[in-house]
Amino acid sequence: MKKFCVLLSVLFFAQAISGCAWLKRAIEGTETLEDKKVTALHLAAADGSAEVCAGAPVQLLVTADIEGQKTMTTWAYDAAGKTLKKGHLTFEDFDFSSNFGKIGLQDGILVVPNTGLELLGRKVEVTVTSKQAAGLEGKFEVGLNFKCGVIADFGGAPGQPGQAGLSGQAGRDGQSESSSGSYARPGGNGENGLRGGSGGRGGPGGNGHDLTVDVAKISGPAGEELVLARATDQSAGNLTRTVLLDPAGGGELTIKASGGPGGSGGSGGFGGRGGHGGTGAPAGSAGDGADGGDGADGGDGGNGGRVVVHFAANHPELAKLIKVSNGAGPAGSAGSAGASGSGGNSYSGGRQGRSGRMGNSGHGGRPGSDGPPVTAQPANVQQMFPDPGGLKFI
Repeated sequence: MKKFCVLLSVLFFAQAISGCAWLKRAIEGTETLEDKKVTALHLAAADGSAEVCAGAPVQLLVTADIEGQKTMTTWAYDAAGKTLKKGHLTFEDFDFSSNFGKIGLQDGILVVPNTGLELLGRKVEVTVTSKQAAGLEGKFEVGLNFKCGVIADFGGAPGQPGQAGLSGQAGRDGQSESSSGSYARPGGNGENGLRGGSGGRGGPGGNGHDLTVDVAKISGPAGEELVLARATDQSAGNLTRTVLLDPAGGGELTIKASGGPGGSGGSGGFGGRGGHGGTGAPAGSAGDGADGGDGADGGDGGNGGRVVVHFAANHPELAKLIKVSNGAGPAGSAGSAGASGSGGNSYSGGRQGRSGRMGNSGHGGRPGSDGPPVTAQPANVQQMFPDPGGLKFI
């Protein structure tokens, strides 16, 4: 009987491991294509969109045609952002590929980052397959637009938080001895605890990057007016990032070049407790608790970067499409004081240990400095973009 129970337990454990997906489906009420005869796969945007805005998320919808049954679809978010999973397929049952962007494996959300000119005149092509529908695939081809706002973050990195101080070691307890008659011996004294370690200072926030932003109008493949913006990062070896914007549809570029926040100071370590006095005649005295460690100072915030915007001289309105934040990085918070160690206990006749003192709190760091005011200057398009590469500037 015992062997049978052990075997049953092993089989149940193995089934539990292999049945995790089944358990998840049971909890969520989702369906699977297992044991279904799939005749076709279809792919579309869940909201029916015919275009994808570069940088904005769009959820995909997979539809599976089943022989002799109703079609099955993947779950979707509703207008309030809630998931509607019951009775629907999960995205984990499918494999996706796309020529641009990435697709979330858990939620089927496609995001095509705004990478500028490489997207001009292109379409997004997505393919879906499933292990449960060998040899079948669904395809989705959708156009791109540039009506979404773009955020380009060139802000300073946050400072590293300081390490917390180590807790002080507790004092050893005194040796206990007999307190009876001729066998009586003095109890051992407890040792004092050791002080908590001090916290480490928070690291400084990084400075916001110094940038030059060039902005001009171009004509798109269908003759539409688009804006080409290129940020050159002078704090990173003149690396560039290019984006496309459709200002008529609300597209604008936000540049973040603020200083990074200072790291928080590490807290002080706890003081070690005093050791307890041992039994005996007389009883041993208890050790004193140790002081808590000191909290460390927070790191200083980084400074905002310098940002210069060059706009095509024949389109001064372009300067308003670029929003810049290059403020000071906030100071790192102070590390808290380490708690005191408690005094050890003694038996009757022995001295009670005294508690230690709390450590000192650290001080907050200093905020950084705001970056200089953003300057916007008219410029010649040929000087900003000397190699047009077939682009038609307006």
